[in-house]
Amino acid sequence: MEILFLKSIDKETEENFLKNKIKVKKIFDVSSYSDLPFKNEATLIKYIQITINNLELYRKNNSPPDIAYWVPSNSPLQVFANLFLKVAKLTFIQLDPTFESFSDNTIYMYKKFNEKFKQRKDLVYLAVEKNIKEIFSRFIPVEIEISPFLTTSKQKKKKINF
Repeated sequence: MEILFLKSIDKETEENFLKNKIKVKKIFDVSSYSDLPFKNEATLIKYIQITINNLELYRKNNSPPDIAYWVPSNSPLQVFANLFLKVAKLTFIQLDPTFESFSDNTIYMYKKFNEKFKQRKDLVYLAVEKNIKEIFSRFIPVEIEISPFLTTSKQKKKKINF
């Protein structure tokens, strides 16, 4: 298993994944938490292109994975970038109702890329609950499946003394 990260991932997070035998690939130039790309249409298109370029470079240097799973902390940048290139044989995108997911510019892009959403039948969109599915269904013309949140976290058993 490998995880695609921001190039400037903090050392502690990286070491935690490596300790658990998960490969860390630092490929993204733009943080999924940054609001900078969403300031206006021009910057949003610029940062979508940067994200596409990051993914194309990754694909050029790596064999395509069977499955890609975009976790809820993904950004609309990554949702849009997946419309323009095939990252894996099967791609799951967990939609996350963040502020950036519903900025005016993001909603405009949902409409602008409406046909792309309809064309990409190989992308599987997921939501963790019905309300999230219903909200995204207002903007994205795709089937959205309800799915539990998947994680790489490990459960630690605690000994309880009574």
